[in-house]
Amino acid sequence: MKLHYAFLTIFSLFLLLATTKSQDFPVGSCGDQAGGALCAEGFCCSKWGWCGNTSAYCDAENCQSQCPPPPSPPPPPQGELPCGVQHGGATCPPTMCCTIMGYCANSRGPLCSRDLCQSNCGPAQCGVDARGAPCVNRIHCCTIGGSCAVYTSPICMPPFCQSQCYFGQKESARISMLKAIG
Repeated sequence: MKLHYAFLTIFSLFLLLATTKSQDFPVGSCGDQAGGALCAEGFCCSKWGWCGNTSAYCDAENCQSQCPPPPSPPPPPQGELPCGVQHGGATCPPTMCCTIMGYCANSRGPLCSRDLCQSNCGPAQCGVDARGAPCVNRIHCCTIGGSCAVYTSPICMPPFCQSQCYFGQKESARISMLKAIG
């Protein structure tokens, strides 16, 4: 009889071990840390291997899997078409210019003045559209729209400048340069 109980005990332990998972993970664990386990619907798996639905789990820098999609870029201002260097070189219809903000505007409006324009800007003062002419004043840059603008203007920095560009010299170096030519 003792042998029968011993055999039954060993057989029961064998069945118990055979039906138990080789690895058990805490409830709420997920991802690589938990053998690829997934979270319940509506929850994200954090880079630390825990399920949750707050930014600590679901932000792009914290999320490992089941992450929310990235936010969509904001739409262009109503009625304006995207264009220029900000939008892969997209062009505007013939009656419109591309502003330095990257949207098409009425060619006769103030946003199409040479210092606010990227393309389709009216007569050029410098650059490619002016047969390569430089800006005469040495403290000016040639914008991608073909206008001469003062170095302190944001359009004298890439990507809005085509020649004689300001490349971020320190303020004191720029003042020294202006005094030297002035």
